[in-house]
Amino acid sequence: MTSLLWVIALAGSFGVFYFGLQERGERLRSFIVIIATAISAFVGARLLHVLVENRDLLDHPKQIWSEFDGMTFNGSLLFGSITFSLLILLYDKNRRAVGWDLAAIVTAFSYGVLRISCFIEGCCWGKISAVPWAVKYYNSRAMPWWGIPVHPVQLYDSILSLLLTFALSILYRKPRYRGLLFPIFMVSYACLRFMTEFFRGDSIRGEDVLWGLSTSQLVSLALVAFVVFRFLILKFKARSLGLVAVMLFLTGCYLPSEPQHSDFKRVIKKDGLEFYETYKDYHLPKRNVVFLAADNTNRSLFQPFIREMYPNPEYRDLVAEDLVWWQYAKPMRRIYNKIVRIPADSVSYENLLKALWQMESYRQPYDIVILSHGLPNHLSTGVGYFLSFRELAKLKGQLPNANLVFLQSCFGTSLAQDWLDTGARYVMAFDGFNRNFFFYGFLLEHYDVSRPIRRAYRETVKNASKEIAKSPYRQLTGLLKQQFPGYVNSLENPTLLEAQR
Repeated sequence: MTSLLWVIALAGSFGVFYFGLQERGERLRSFIVIIATAISAFVGARLLHVLVENRDLLDHPKQIWSEFDGMTFNGSLLFGSITFSLLILLYDKNRRAVGWDLAAIVTAFSYGVLRISCFIEGCCWGKISAVPWAVKYYNSRAMPWWGIPVHPVQLYDSILSLLLTFALSILYRKPRYRGLLFPIFMVSYACLRFMTEFFRGDSIRGEDVLWGLSTSQLVSLALVAFVVFRFLILKFKARSLGLVAVMLFLTGCYLPSEPQHSDFKRVIKKDGLEFYETYKDYHLPKRNVVFLAADNTNRSLFQPFIREMYPNPEYRDLVAEDLVWWQYAKPMRRIYNKIVRIPADSVSYENLLKALWQMESYRQPYDIVILSHGLPNHLSTGVGYFLSFRELAKLKGQLPNANLVFLQSCFGTSLAQDWLDTGARYVMAFDGFNRNFFFYGFLLEHYDVSRPIRRAYRETVKNASKEIAKSPYRQLTGLLKQQFPGYVNSLENPTLLEAQR
């Protein structure tokens, strides 16, 4: 029966990874990872049991495996975690968080199943008890007392662990918990094990080691301390680096590097605008872009963080919008022939008009990307409106070459029809209060001149949940929710409107 339970645990592990990782290559890697981790966990469980409960076997190494008298889960958890943390490097770095989440579910499930084998064998017995569900053993190899009613503590562990498996499975479906399930499992297991240890009766393994606590309870306290300490370190790091990145509309890199002039064919700065000509293959269909980022409202709040991140004196005046440009400039070079950027300190309706007329003069399709604040029927820099439905009304029919207008602003959809009336073919905008600044970065991954915008939009929506689950997207999104309770999930998809022509 015990062997059957081992098979069930192993088969369950394969099943979780098989259905959790969709790609064929990942499933093959998972086979290797699970087998190696299972062997390591088995060895660790046996060795720690010998070290704690039967040190005499150390003088006769062969008997460690021939005279099998038990194992300990903490040993399997230790050895298995070390092995898995090394083998997880076989996965693509963007899928490792998913691998750890699945490992949490597998570990909780395996512990719950294998505790049943402990109940069947009679090891790890409980304290003497008169509860109606107490059990009696008549196997001297399992416990020294025949027919004495004891707590079925093994079943307590099993039931609680299987309930934990169910809870982790539910959390796995929620993107905001992606990458956090293994720490959650570690803390939950430690707390549950600490509680059930009070019902354990096999004092030979260390029932009163320190402060009246058993060996396993002390290990549980150490596990909780480790996870909490580790979490606080990561949280502090995310707070000092990630919070700025989120509020600055970044798409994932904590420290984007400044684009060099050599990255472009030509760079010209004049009249409050910046003109970039890329090395994109000019045999391909032409497409250009006007790029504007304005986040003045939060600039002073995050300036100290920016200076901490970029201590070089030449970056002393670096602002949020500069980092936005640094991040987006890389993928934009792949898509656009010409880029007209309006620097943060030059944002105004007049400069936007100059940029639009410049684009119209090329007589080539172009996109308009505006990352800013907004109120119904208005776009704002944070210090005053620079564009409203009244200004857009003056541009009606004046922008026949405008292709896509991307509005990352609160209540952006209130201006969608106005932009369509100017001549734009598509408008992508968000409704209500939002902070969906990741979406444009995801869109760039699926967007090029040969792909219809609607297809790129569908691909972005389809893959956004996978992208946001990755670190650091997940960490940054969670951090933003902590700091700003009114935050709207960055996975909220924009409305895509198409002009009727």
